[in-house]
Amino acid sequence: MEPKFAIGQYVVVTKAVSFLFDSAVIRAGEVGVVVEYDYFVISPDAPLMIDYIVKIGNRTLFFYEDELASYPKSKE
Repeated sequence: MEPKFAIGQYVVVTKAVSFLFDSAVIRAGEVGVVVEYDYFVISPDAPLMIDYIVKIGNRTLFFYEDELASYPKSKE
């Protein structure tokens, strides 16, 4: 499985995400840059997943692929 977003690519958050560890809420529409990604397995029979580590403002946060879109969005 190849990552959908590349390191250094700008992405936009597609839905609000709440982070419990510091009570942060990132709203849909916020733009950040992918700084890293990490592969992980939920269970042996589940497909490989990717966490995207995105810098938004002065925060570095983890997102799932379905919470992000390319920025600017392609005109497909």
